[in-house]
Amino acid sequence: MERTRKYQLRRYTIEDGALEKFARTWMRVIPPIRRAYGFEVHGSWLVKESNQFVWIVSFPESYAGEFEAAERRYLDAPDRHEAWPDPKSQIVRTDVETMVSAAEA
Repeated sequence: MERTRKYQLRRYTIEDGALEKFARTWMRVIPPIRRAYGFEVHGSWLVKESNQFVWIVSFPESYAGEFEAAERRYLDAPDRHEAWPDPKSQIVRTDVETMVSAAEA
């Protein structure tokens, strides 16, 4: 079965004064754990003017819903919770957009 890569553009608005600390913790904790669950993190950026942390993640899919199933496994993983128990406490707003490669369109 052919695998395609599903991407998500994720934008987190972080509470005032916490953006740099959030970014440092995220960079240390999240990419290695995401990789362990089959995801690829393509990069992360700060938009300081709007207090946003932006990143792109992808997962190879063989069937519809495989990304979401992998996301549930990752979110429920004990190692994720142990490494960073409550990242949402610093996130004021979350925006997620699903994308596909223009080359695959």
